[in-house]
Amino acid sequence: MWQRASWPRQHMHAAARRSICSRSVLPVVMGQQQTEHSAAQLHEWLCAVGFTLKDYSAPPSLKHQDGYNSEPIRVAAALQLVDPERFPTASAAKKLVRKGSVLVNGRPARIEQQVLLGTDRLQLHERAPPLFSPSGDPPFHVPVLYEDEWMAAVHKPPGVSTQPPVDILEPSLDMVQTMRCAVPYFLAPSTQEDATWRPMLCHRLDKLTEGVLLVAKTKRACTGITDQFKAHSIHKSYLAVVHGSPPAESGTVSLKVDNKEAVTDWAVTERLKLSNRREITALLMHPHQGRTHQIRIHCARGLGLP
Repeated sequence: MWQRASWPRQHMHAAARRSICSRSVLPVVMGQQQTEHSAAQLHEWLCAVGFTLKDYSAPPSLKHQDGYNSEPIRVAAALQLVDPERFPTASAAKKLVRKGSVLVNGRPARIEQQVLLGTDRLQLHERAPPLFSPSGDPPFHVPVLYEDEWMAAVHKPPGVSTQPPVDILEPSLDMVQTMRCAVPYFLAPSTQEDATWRPMLCHRLDKLTEGVLLVAKTKRACTGITDQFKAHSIHKSYLAVVHGSPPAESGTVSLKVDNKEAVTDWAVTERLKLSNRREITALLMHPHQGRTHQIRIHCARGLGLP
């Protein structure tokens, strides 16, 4: 079944009731045997989503001290030695280690882990400065349907994920072939005082679904759009093409998805008979919720139309 999603233009809430915070996430664990290609992919992904990857090497003054490169020390202590201005205390270093922002030989560091300065590779990934520009070429083209200082609407093609998967253990194209990585290449940074540090995708679409994604460029816009999604004041419409033909012209499917309430209104827009005497039908779908695969499940199980 093929789906297309679209949203009518809605007026955003004017008042922002909470601040939008983004946490540093690195959904990639690289083995110690890194290839040049995998390292380049990791760097490309980090740049695209607004992170920098900083390599730490021991200061020259440390290299001349007795015992250098002979006694292992804990990661937090190593960070204090190589960057005392950034890590004036052990607690400051441990905070980023717990957050998963410190890598040792390409893997997330552990609090109790020990390293040899000059031998082990110590890296820190963190947000890029505001108004960053992605480097390199975009992973794919993203048509911009609407854009202003506060928000944008972009077209998501079928076959690409909205967000990078969080369970990939080795670098792959799946990390880069996502809307989160591609969108920053096609939008101009906002000049507003509350501009977000990168374009924020306000919702998601399934990988196989083609449609419109709303993107916030300011904190106020992000709050307004996400609040409307939570209040169900943004009305989503999907066009689904299914095998077979329903007995009626319209109806409602009420069927739980993952043990959660899910309701979808549907209406026939076109019925077609193929040369092999099989039928396909185009359905306009209006889901009341946004459960994962809700439309696919309601078509297949609720209407018997895969």
